[in-house]
Amino acid sequence: AHGDARGEDALAETVHQEARAPRHRSAGDGADEVAQRLRLSRAQTTRLRRMKAPDWQATPDVGETELRGILSRLGTSEVIDLALLEWARRLIITPRLPKAETEAWKAVLATAAAWEPIELPIKGGDVVALGIEPGPRVSALLAGIEDWWRGGGCVAEREACLTELRSRIINNADNKSGTE
Repeated sequence: AHGDARGEDALAETVHQEARAPRHRSAGDGADEVAQRLRLSRAQTTRLRRMKAPDWQATPDVGETELRGILSRLGTSEVIDLALLEWARRLIITPRLPKAETEAWKAVLATAAAWEPIELPIKGGDVVALGIEPGPRVSALLAGIEDWWRGGGCVAEREACLTELRSRIINNADNKSGTE
């Protein structure tokens, strides 16, 4: 376990140094070279890439609904990584953050640590059961429902998801191309 801690410290330091480097390359550039130099596993390399080019800009004032959607999309580990990195960046700029901001960062981390993954309550079969032919339109409709569900904090239950799905099908009845 002690070796893991040193590896995690080295990874965190490398990410910190890379984050401060000039941005003349694209956000993900350099991660593979760093991963090779540190002999990171594939999983660690992927994690490093995602920290260098995040899908979410961590902020301490993220609302609970939004945070639940982000946790559903990114997962606990990535949200914690991104929150810790951004909190560390803030501390570099302002070593003594206001107490309210520190408490807000702690709340983000506590919510993420307690997160239990939730699956979308409907599946492709539910879309097909409503008369949509299997294919790209099923995928597009399901992806749209998932975005809607995540945007609401992943709290809508099966019936609410089906109601939204029916509404989208009716509103896009003339759209046969598979796009929303």
